[in-house]
Amino acid sequence: MNYNTMAGPAGQCVRPRYGTPRPGMRLFDGAKAKMIRMTRKGFARLALLAILLGFAGLPAAVRTEDTPTYQLRFRFTPGQDLYYVSPGGASYLVQHPQGKNTVLHKAMYLRHLSVSKINEDGSTDVQLILDRAYMTAKNGDVDSEYNSETPDKVPTEFETVHASIGKPQKFRLSPLGKILPIPGDTKPVEQVELLIALPEQPVAVGATWKERFEASVNVNRESKLMRPIKMERRFELTSVDQGIATISLNTVCLTPLKDPFQESQIIQRKSKGLIRFDIEKGLLVDRQLLVEEEVVGQEGPGTALTVRSMRVDQLIGVDQAKNVDLSKTPVPTGVAEKGTESPK
Repeated sequence: MNYNTMAGPAGQCVRPRYGTPRPGMRLFDGAKAKMIRMTRKGFARLALLAILLGFAGLPAAVRTEDTPTYQLRFRFTPGQDLYYVSPGGASYLVQHPQGKNTVLHKAMYLRHLSVSKINEDGSTDVQLILDRAYMTAKNGDVDSEYNSETPDKVPTEFETVHASIGKPQKFRLSPLGKILPIPGDTKPVEQVELLIALPEQPVAVGATWKERFEASVNVNRESKLMRPIKMERRFELTSVDQGIATISLNTVCLTPLKDPFQESQIIQRKSKGLIRFDIEKGLLVDRQLLVEEEVVGQEGPGTALTVRSMRVDQLIGVDQAKNVDLSKTPVPTGVAEKGTESPK
């Protein structure tokens, strides 16, 4: 697969300030989120969102008299390990009365889903593990680099990411891609984009389905009060070729937003892109996601924020996972190379 033709975001939101930009990212923890500034440590937390933002039988083509329909279901087997390599990057162009500044990020991850068991109700218990990471950040004149393969050299801003290497996170998944509560576990269900939502009924090419979800934003800069924002992912089965379904994704905000400050906090959740799904195996083959958004006036008159972020999630074999060099994995083009341009 040619990464240079793919795009995908990591789901961050930005909150710039005057002068040198200090945006903040949103880490989604249950139904609420906290804003953090894009200081060097803040970017490390951004990485956790990118790590979480990512991936979970009965596949069949069900025919009517005229049009073939397809039942889309995730299907796992106990002991299965699914490795995904995820190159991506983001640029943030912050404009203010004193000038403008660009912040660039690149992140390469190797993670895998380890299938623990299949439950009687058809749900699956899995563990999501971050195996390795390579990351760079450029904020003004400050450059940072992190490689999990050299643990003796961990910049302060990447310590949180480094601490998560190799530590499993447990999830229970439905065949439709929903994250379910685990009986006996008192922790709230984490609403992260681990998978994609699949339709309940068999669908034909051209069929659409939706997934509603909720984000939260700070009401204003001074208040800790959070406002719930209703959003919706819209999917369409665009084609099926040799058992591989191609699904388009577009994310929209349903709650009217008239405050640019609030809007700036959710623009990186408005991703769009393409997903390929193996119908027979019941697996996510790859995903290409993109965010290109601009907000004017988020910090007052004369300010603007342009966000361009991309990410690819690619299923690879176990042997490939052992040998992949994340420091040489191509990031999707259009991030660092075009970081100072506004989306067309």
